Amino acid sequence: MDPELCRDGWAPARLLGPMDFVEAERLGEQGQREYLSQLLDEHWWRDKIDDFRVLATRIPAQWGTEFHLYRDSMNPVMTAQFMRSGRFAHRSPYVRGLYLAGSSTHPGQWVSFCAISGILAANCLTADLTKC
Repeated sequence: MDPELCRDGWAPARLLGPMDFVEAERLGEQGQREYLSQLLDEHWWRDKIDDFRVLATRIPAQWGTEFHLYRDSMNPVMTAQFMRSGRFAHRSPYVRGLYLAGSSTHPGQWVSFCAISGILAANCLTADLTKC
């Protein structure tokens, strides 16, 4: 733990709970909130913690809405079928001059790759413009 992150005797921590993508879709937003509530009520993660405060929570449905994720997917584990079906190319093979960027493009497999995806799409555009 980085001591610089501690404030007023409190140290930040995150609790992540695994959730199968199909199960998250089946449960919907309310069911996801109930799962989170049950997880927070469990004692295994608090065994060596004297006191804690929950400052924020987030469920898959919130991630999807906030970050505009395809079917609320956060990673390839949650989107195995989507991953197997392939990703969009950065340059459209069907529409000349159409370039795509974002987490659904190849190889941007997670949200954090969106910026890299934009650079790769821009590289396609630059390469095409230099051919003219």
